[in-house]
Amino acid sequence: MMPEPSYLFGWSIVNLVLCLIGRVFDILSTAYCTPSLELEGNPLIKRLGWKKAILYTQVPAIIIGSFSFMLALMIFLTGVIVSSFNLLYSWTIFSHGGEKQYLEVRKAQLIKVSKYRIFMSCFPIFILLGCMGLFVLIFLSNTTALLVFSITCMISGLLLFALNYDYTIKLRASSLNQKKEQVVPSNEDNNNDKNGEDEINAD
Repeated sequence: MMPEPSYLFGWSIVNLVLCLIGRVFDILSTAYCTPSLELEGNPLIKRLGWKKAILYTQVPAIIIGSFSFMLALMIFLTGVIVSSFNLLYSWTIFSHGGEKQYLEVRKAQLIKVSKYRIFMSCFPIFILLGCMGLFVLIFLSNTTALLVFSITCMISGLLLFALNYDYTIKLRASSLNQKKEQVVPSNEDNNNDKNGEDEINAD
């Protein structure tokens, strides 16, 4: 027996609202922390910019999510969790004068820690979503919808972890390269000064 159209329409509205709330939370928290996307960890979003990113990634996600409650719930939860992580230490951004100043401070700090430490600091998002998905998979996945939800949870956690880790490692590498470039000219200047002193002494 097919569900009545009004029933399907009602659930589509619920799904749409869930997707909207999740995406709006993510967008607003990102806009609050990094208006110019200097601190955005997703390279695609950073490359597209605000308008294109919303049009090409957020709008399709909302439309697709409105067709499935479990998918809409996943979009909602991901948005809420990501926005919470965004805002958790947002005060540190403003304590340094804004996103650009904070970025320079962060780059300087990253060269002082190992990749293992960075890995461990990025891992909590995967623990949160991965454990949630694993719990549903083991204890509650008695329907196809819940099975899809649990797998989507784990994949989302893995992707968010990978994006955050990749962004932080690249930021660290950029900082190390800048430090090397600063050291090389300094050594050259010292050598030139020394050669100049030798020439004067020779005269």
